[in-house]
Amino acid sequence: MLIDVEGERFSVEVRREPDGRRVYDFSWINGPSEPAYGFTIGSTSSSSGFSTEGLEASVAACVRHFFAPGGIGPVDFPEFVASRNRR
Repeated sequence: MLIDVEGERFSVEVRREPDGRRVYDFSWINGPSEPAYGFTIGSTSSSSGFSTEGLEASVAACVRHFFAPGGIGPVDFPEFVASRNRR
C-alpha cells in the first residue's frame, strides 16, 4: 500500500507476528535517507488491525513531527528540510 501525505510518499507493508498481531512497517520512499527512513507500529492480538484512515493518520503525524521546529528533520536532516521548504 502507498500513502501520500503533503507530497511525502510512504510504502506500508503488513506482516504477522507469531502471536497473531499485525505489524505495519512504513518506509519513506522520497524521504531523507537511503535506506529508507521509516517507522513501525503494531496492533494488539485482539484487534483486527488499523484502518486505512488510521494508517494515513500515523503517516501524517510522522511527517508533522519530522518537520516541526526541533524535530528530527531540522536537527538531523537540515538539507532535506530546506529542499522541501523550497517546493
